[in-house]
Amino acid sequence: LGFVLLAIFVHELGHSVAAWIMGYKSVPTFAKAYPLETIPPHAEQYVSLGAIAGNIIFAAAAVYLFFKSAYKYKAVVLAAAIASPGVYSILFLFKGRGHDGTEFQEAQAAMGFSYSGHSADFFFCLCLLPGW
Repeated sequence: LGFVLLAIFVHELGHSVAAWIMGYKSVPTFAKAYPLETIPPHAEQYVSLGAIAGNIIFAAAAVYLFFKSAYKYKAVVLAAAIASPGVYSILFLFKGRGHDGTEFQEAQAAMGFSYSGHSADFFFCLCLLPGW
């Protein structure tokens, strides 16, 4: 459970780091990142992308740890790293969207993909492959 909470925090930290880089104040928590000021729509795309970048960094570190370390709980860390993409993927399969509101769509737009597409949803489904 502790590593899952860490994975969620890294996701929320990604939101805040992106906001900080763009000069906006934000506080990450274990449940949500809270902007302390209004973030304009053009910057919101990058704040959303920051969270996905946080997930990618955490998952890459977990995969590296799994294959290159003798750490006793490396499988638990890997499971926690893919738990978040797993939940998003289940939401995608049942609801048609993988995250609340438009976070994935904003991140896709920041990366140059179609706002109405599903590229972030499909990416998170691919993140589950190491767990299978």
